[in-house]
Amino acid sequence: MVERAFCMRCKQDVNVSNGKIVVMGNGRKRLSGICDIEGCEAKLSKIIA
Repeated sequence: MVERAFCMRCKQDVNVSNGKIVVMGNGRKRLSGICDIEGCEAKLSKIIA
Protein backbone atom coordinates (compact mmCIF):
# COMPACT_ATOMS: atom_id res chain seq x y z
CA MET A 1 0.00 0.00 0.00
CA VAL A 2 1.55 3.28 -1.12
CA GLU A 3 -0.29 6.21 0.39
CA ARG A 4 0.79 9.82 0.61
CA ALA A 5 0.35 12.26 3.48
CA PHE A 6 1.64 15.71 4.42
CA CYS A 7 4.64 15.67 6.79
CA MET A 8 4.55 18.64 9.17
CA ARG A 9 8.27 18.32 9.86
CA CYS A 10 9.43 18.12 6.21
CA LYS A 11 6.68 20.50 4.99
CA GLN A 12 5.98 18.35 1.92
CA ASP A 13 3.78 15.54 0.64
CA VAL A 14 5.59 12.22 1.30
CA ASN A 15 5.03 8.47 1.06
CA VAL A 16 3.90 6.74 4.25
CA SER A 17 6.01 3.77 5.34
CA ASN A 18 4.65 1.09 7.71
CA GLY A 19 1.15 2.41 7.05
CA LYS A 20 -1.71 0.91 9.05
CA ILE A 21 -5.45 1.60 8.93
CA VAL A 22 -6.73 2.50 12.40
CA VAL A 23 -10.38 2.97 13.41
CA MET A 24 -10.73 5.96 15.71
CA GLY A 25 -13.16 6.18 18.64
CA ASN A 26 -15.75 8.05 16.54
CA GLY A 27 -15.77 5.29 13.88
CA ARG A 28 -13.75 7.14 11.23
CA LYS A 29 -10.70 5.51 9.65
CA ARG A 30 -7.23 7.02 9.52
CA LEU A 31 -3.91 6.04 8.03
CA SER A 32 -1.06 5.99 10.54
CA GLY A 33 2.62 5.57 9.65
CA ILE A 34 6.11 7.07 9.46
CA CYS A 35 7.61 9.63 7.04
CA ASP A 36 9.58 8.01 4.21
CA ILE A 37 12.21 10.79 3.89
CA GLU A 38 15.65 9.74 5.10
CA GLY A 39 16.50 11.25 8.49
CA CYS A 40 12.98 12.49 9.30
CA GLU A 41 11.04 9.57 10.87
CA ALA A 42 8.11 11.79 11.92
CA LYS A 43 4.77 10.14 12.69
CA LEU A 44 2.08 10.76 10.07
CA SER A 45 -1.69 10.56 10.36
CA LYS A 46 -4.28 11.07 7.62
CA ILE A 47 -8.04 10.73 7.98
CA ILE A 48 -9.35 8.75 5.01
CA ALA A 49 -13.10 8.28 5.64
